[in-house]
Amino acid sequence: MEVVDLGTISKIKIRHDNTLPRPDWYLEKVEILNDATDSVYLFECERWLSRKKEDLSIERILWEKNYDPDCLSIENASLNRGNNANLKYKKTNSSALDGSFIPYHIVLTTGKEYDSSTSSRVFLIVIGPQENSTGHMWLDLPEEKTQFAASSVEKFSVMGIDTVCCNGP
Repeated sequence: MEVVDLGTISKIKIRHDNTLPRPDWYLEKVEILNDATDSVYLFECERWLSRKKEDLSIERILWEKNYDPDCLSIENASLNRGNNANLKYKKTNSSALDGSFIPYHIVLTTGKEYDSSTSSRVFLIVIGPQENSTGHMWLDLPEEKTQFAASSVEKFSVMGIDTVCCNGP
């Protein structure tokens, strides 16, 4: 089996579609596994994605836990959009349209807070070092599950654009 190195992932965008009867969701964390290096990228959220709770946002930009914006080279300095991972992200480049697709292995952990489950559809966008992105990678539950339940850990393998090797339009 060929394993693809994901390179460095410093931020992701995660959101749900705010549909179905229980759209509010408390997301604890997202992990992306890099099979080539056996490393794990950890994105802590610990916030609501909700139109009724907290700041009323159903979308979060999350920075990798060990990301250090002070270690950026001059070439990559434009990637530092501030340390507040939950600021509204202004998209400057569109998704990488040309390029190879690679597998992303994702682990989502829903929080333990009261009413933290959601039945909405969830998607993730991985943003690469040159602001290339995977586009919407829908994280659909298996048919036997109807929601991201409180305290649940869900694992996904999805295909998306390789954000490291591609140059955006």
